[in-house]
Amino acid sequence: MIFDTLENLPKYAHLLGGIKEAVRCLQNEDFTEKAVGRYTTDVPDCRYNISEYETSDKDKHFETHRREADIQIMLKGSEIMEYTSPGLCKNHGEYIEERDISFADGDTLLRFTAVPGSFALFFAGEPHKPGLPVSKPTKVKKVVFKIKDKESK
Repeated sequence: MIFDTLENLPKYAHLLGGIKEAVRCLQNEDFTEKAVGRYTTDVPDCRYNISEYETSDKDKHFETHRREADIQIMLKGSEIMEYTSPGLCKNHGEYIEERDISFADGDTLLRFTAVPGSFALFFAGEPHKPGLPVSKPTKVKKVVFKIKDKESK
């Protein structure tokens, strides 16, 4: 897991091939005005989703992906994200193959505030819980790049 500012995202391109494509997209498109939806890129191992929602702490579980890493970038608003290790997760739900996701409960190791200009990179297998309110529920807009993690199983 990496949490840093967007200006430093290119420094991590050697970790996953799709990061370079994510950087290219961020430099060439205005995501703050782009419509909510699912999008592809010129690189098959990199796609992205734009979403708008209200932050909430109700019924939140850690999510884990087996095949893809997430680069989560706040476009408007801010939210709390939490991270933990797989060993601290329990009550694992069923893995949903077509969505590459499973949910679990667990103890938080790290809690941070995601704001525009920052990013969080969660590698495949790293449990994370985004979408939590900073102080009260608020509407946010976010882009999440989904990058095929060659190291995943």
